[in-house]
Amino acid sequence: MTIQENPALDVSHLPTTALGNRAPLWWGILLAIAIETTGFAIVWSVYLYLRMQEATWPPWRWSAPDLLAGSVSTLVILATAIPMYLTDRAAKAHDLKRVRSLLVIFFATTLLAGAVRIWEFVGLQVKWDSNAYGSIVWAMLTLHTVHIVTSVGETAILAAYLFVRPLDEKHFWTWRSRLFIGISSSVLGYRRSSCSIWDRIS
Repeated sequence: MTIQENPALDVSHLPTTALGNRAPLWWGILLAIAIETTGFAIVWSVYLYLRMQEATWPPWRWSAPDLLAGSVSTLVILATAIPMYLTDRAAKAHDLKRVRSLLVIFFATTLLAGAVRIWEFVGLQVKWDSNAYGSIVWAMLTLHTVHIVTSVGETAILAAYLFVRPLDEKHFWTWRSRLFIGISSSVLGYRRSSCSIWDRIS
């Protein structure tokens, strides 16, 4: 009787982690950004459609949003990308102390962004149920606010991990992915502010 042996493949020499497009998380982050961008594109399309249906924009008897509030909000959100970028570089160098310090700066910046966002909601000068214009403007701002809150929440979970555990190679790419999400939040924030500018010049 012949005993058939199953061949074994020795993969012990292969790395335990992969970065860049070899990592499944890299593709997952790209897909998440694509989904979020599509959602904003849909709301933006509705905004443009409603704009085409009106002779004046905002509709007659309604004031345009506070451009200062939208501009300051955009600048603050863009500023949050700076500590995320520096965190990426510190994580690449496995500098745990610098990563933790930059995370504190990042969360301080996001608190400021949250305060400015409240001001921006007040500066819309229209209620969400006043008319179609009010509904779509509130929808755009609310959607972006939820996007920011979830991104900050995910970063908070990772930050809590880093304050009790060391920065290892396995979780390095997770921090690089936070950089992409931070930048995408900033870009989408700029798109929201551009609506306020259009409301002013229309």
